[in-house]
Amino acid sequence: MKKSLFLILVLAGLSLLSLPLAVAVIGAGEDRIVIAQEVISGDKEAAAGVTLTLKSHWDGRLLWEAEYTIGEKDGTTSAFEFSDSKVSFGWERQWDAGLYFGTDLSVFEGRNCMSNSAQSFALPRISVDLVSRGTGVKFSETMRVGDYYEKYPLILRLEGGVLQYDSYNKATGYLINLFNIPTCEDRLEVYVERYYEKHGNLRFVRGIRVYDSQSVEIVDASAFAQEGMYFAYDLASTETGECVERGQNAGIFYCPYQRDENGIRIDLNELKKVCDFPKDMVLIDLALDTKEEYFYLLAKGSEGVRLFVYRKGEDKGMPLGGLVLQEEIPLEGMEENGSFCRFSFVDGGILLTWNDNNFSFVEKTEGRHTFWCSGRFPETMGQFGAEGVQNPFPRENTCLFDGKRLVLAAFENWDDMAVRLVVHGRDGQLYCGRYLNSQDGEYFEDGRGISPQGARIWAPNSAWTMEAGDEIVTALKFKTEEGEN
Repeated sequence: MKKSLFLILVLAGLSLLSLPLAVAVIGAGEDRIVIAQEVISGDKEAAAGVTLTLKSHWDGRLLWEAEYTIGEKDGTTSAFEFSDSKVSFGWERQWDAGLYFGTDLSVFEGRNCMSNSAQSFALPRISVDLVSRGTGVKFSETMRVGDYYEKYPLILRLEGGVLQYDSYNKATGYLINLFNIPTCEDRLEVYVERYYEKHGNLRFVRGIRVYDSQSVEIVDASAFAQEGMYFAYDLASTETGECVERGQNAGIFYCPYQRDENGIRIDLNELKKVCDFPKDMVLIDLALDTKEEYFYLLAKGSEGVRLFVYRKGEDKGMPLGGLVLQEEIPLEGMEENGSFCRFSFVDGGILLTWNDNNFSFVEKTEGRHTFWCSGRFPETMGQFGAEGVQNPFPRENTCLFDGKRLVLAAFENWDDMAVRLVVHGRDGQLYCGRYLNSQDGEYFEDGRGISPQGARIWAPNSAWTMEAGDEIVTALKFKTEEGEN
C-alpha cells in the first residue's frame, strides 16, 4: 500500500469511519513492521533470546509498537493504534542546582561577566566604583577583588520546575559565609563603555577575572530526593582539572524542602554540610538510587575515575541527610576524555555513560557494588566533539543485565528507527549488530517520515517545551520475563 493512500485512509477514518474500522484498515498486513538483523562483529548467539520493544509514530496520530526477539525466525510482531487527537510527547523534569560567582542579577559564566548597568554587575562594588570615577566613552582598569570583597559573592540557582524560596535575601549572605571562597589576590579586568560621554548612559560593563596563581572554576553537582536536596561543590584548576585549595568549605551539603505536585519550597538557610569530599578527588556527578537508599558520588583523581557509594545515615547524632561511606569502586579502563552524561539504574546494577559513548557498569547484588566492565558504544553518528555531533546512546539507551552479559542498545540517529546493539562480557565486547526497521526510508507526501515516539529533547535544535498532560514514552526498551526494562 502506498504511503500517500495510507495517509488518505487515515484521514478518512478520522471523519467517516469508526475508530475500530480505521484501525483495521491501517493495520492491514502490508503495513506490518519487519526488523532485519545485520551482524557487524562477534557471535550473534551472544544476543539470543533478547527482545527489543520499539515504539514509533507519524504526527502523533499513527502509533506503532513492535517487538523483535533476536534469534527467532519471524521474530517481529507489531501492533497499530490510531489516535483521533494528536498525541504530544513530554519528558520527566529533572531538578538541578548550580553555584555561581556573582549575584541574583548577574553571574560569571566561566571567567567572564557582562551587564548593562554597574549595579547589576556580578561584583557591583567594583563596577559602581569604577563607573563613578571613570571618564570618557570607553575606559578600563584592572582592580584587586580583595579590596572590595574578602569572600566571593555567590548565588545558588535551582532549576527544573516551580520554585518558592523562603528568606531568600538572608540566604544569600548565609551561603557566602557557608561556602567561604576567599578572593585571595584575584584581580578583575573591567571594561566600561557609555553611549554618550555628556549623558553618561551606560552601554555595558564587562569583567574578566585574572587569578592570583592559576585559573579556578566551581565544579558542582546535585541530587534531588523527595524531601531534600544534596549539593556538592569544590574548586578546580581550569588548566589541570585538579583540586585547588583556597581554604574554601567544600564538600557535600544537604537542604530539606517541601515538595508536592506544584513544585518545591525551600529555605537555603537550612543548607548544612554533611560530608567531606574523598581526599584528592575532583567531583564529576551525584546520584540517588530509585529507592533513595544509596547515594553515589562519581569523582576522578590521579588514579582514575571512582564511584563512591554511601548509605543514607540515620544514626543518632548524625545531621539531617547524613551519609556513611560504604564502598569505593575504581572504574577500571575508564579514561574520562568526554564529559559525563548520566547514571541509569537498572535491575542488577548501574550504567554510567559519557558523552563520547564511553560507559562503565557496576553490578549491585544484595546491597554490595562491584565493578563489572567498561567499554565504548559505537559512535553511530560520528565522533563526539565534531560539529553538531551528539550520539543518542549516552542519553537515550536501554540496558539489560543478567549477571553474565550486559546488553546495550540505542537508536543510531535522532530521526530513524534503526537500532545498534552490543553485548559485553566482563572481558570485553562479544557481539555488535544493527537492527534495521522497515519503516525507515518511507515518507508521506508532506516529506515527514515515521520516527521514534517520545520527546527527543537532546536532539539538535529540539524544542524545550512541555505541557501538562504530555505523554512520557520511552521508544526503545528491552523486554524480559518480568516486563520491560
